[in-house]
Amino acid sequence: MTVGVETTGERALTAQTTPERILAAAEARFARHGYTGARLVDITADAGMTTGALYRYFPGKEDLPPVLMEHLDADLASSIGGATNRRAALEAMVATLANHEGALRLLFERSKWQSADNPVKDPIHGATKALARQLELELSARKAREVSSFVTATLFHYTRASHDGGLDPRTHAAVAHVVEALLDSGFYRKDARLPETSAAPRDPARFTPFIRWQPSADKVLPRSPKGVRTRLAIQEAAARVFDRVGLAGASMNDIAEEAGVASGSAYRYFVDKADVLRSMQAEVEEAIIRESHLPLDGGRLSLRAQMLAYLACYERHLGSIRAWLELAEPGTDMAAAWNGMRAQFIDRVVKVLQHGVASGIAREDLDLLTVAQLHSIAYEAAAYGRFVRNERHTSPSQLAETMERLFIGGFIGSQS
Repeated sequence: MTVGVETTGERALTAQTTPERILAAAEARFARHGYTGARLVDITADAGMTTGALYRYFPGKEDLPPVLMEHLDADLASSIGGATNRRAALEAMVATLANHEGALRLLFERSKWQSADNPVKDPIHGATKALARQLELELSARKAREVSSFVTATLFHYTRASHDGGLDPRTHAAVAHVVEALLDSGFYRKDARLPETSAAPRDPARFTPFIRWQPSADKVLPRSPKGVRTRLAIQEAAARVFDRVGLAGASMNDIAEEAGVASGSAYRYFVDKADVLRSMQAEVEEAIIRESHLPLDGGRLSLRAQMLAYLACYERHLGSIRAWLELAEPGTDMAAAWNGMRAQFIDRVVKVLQHGVASGIAREDLDLLTVAQLHSIAYEAAAYGRFVRNERHTSPSQLAETMERLFIGGFIGSQS
């Protein structure tokens, strides 16, 4: 099935009604600049009207994202629900997400415009339900919901990363083909003799660090034990503050107060809050790589252990990661650092997959780069959902089991 839907730019040109033109122009601007960077004057100019004219239809810019979320939710439900089979449903989801780039980017920025008094439709939940209905034709309702939740979150993150330049783009059909194959029978042959994956591998991954931080010229590294403890306390306090209020809501005074030190002590070691974060990023990267990037020898990935380790590492460094992702706008050095870390891991995973194929324990009919990309994004999506979106309906062990099952035996073709 080839899904033919207009891009946000095309919708801006072909929209018939004034509200449609406004929403199409807004989504195109949000896709390029995010919510904060999209100016109302530019949105209205793209829609061919004055800013004053927009207020006849929408009270302000903050009222545009909820409507775009409603449209994305409805389009996903329609395209997935109208698909005639599993692969068509998966392709429809990816294509619809790709053609709502602005709404998708807003979804991951929602803390900037959503409030308790202004709840917004969550298209991830809607898409999960729509895909689950497709999978219920072949799985129990409970298993269909569990698998659909995992796959949907992965595809949302996969599409976002592709749009932001964090992945080499693949076609919608190619992504749908790989996901369907994993759902059906996995990547590794179920009857192949495979090493145990519940324990950590013997040879942890070795990577060249992507992030390197040095103190500014007018700052110092502590030399005394007391200075080392103070600097560490500032970093740990910053992580807690970032976790509570994000980077934008934090201040150096907040960090110093949380650490129990004078603000002058914080400025002795760091330029500002972003400098504190950058000093912590290298440690986060090293921890993620050391603890969770765990391909095994013999052509087999350490799927279960890897997921559990990634979730544990993500939770332990949640404040730093949340602040990092907050600054990781497309084209920034923060985004480049995250994308670079991911790219190194994907490259290593491809090599492990190739070994698996050569060893005869894995299937030969799948594009290995697409498999490796989805493998990497699945960990990010699971951790983001659990710790940032605070979705706790699935335990870490269930997430790890789902990840391993996708690669070993699948869910559908293995049913008896």
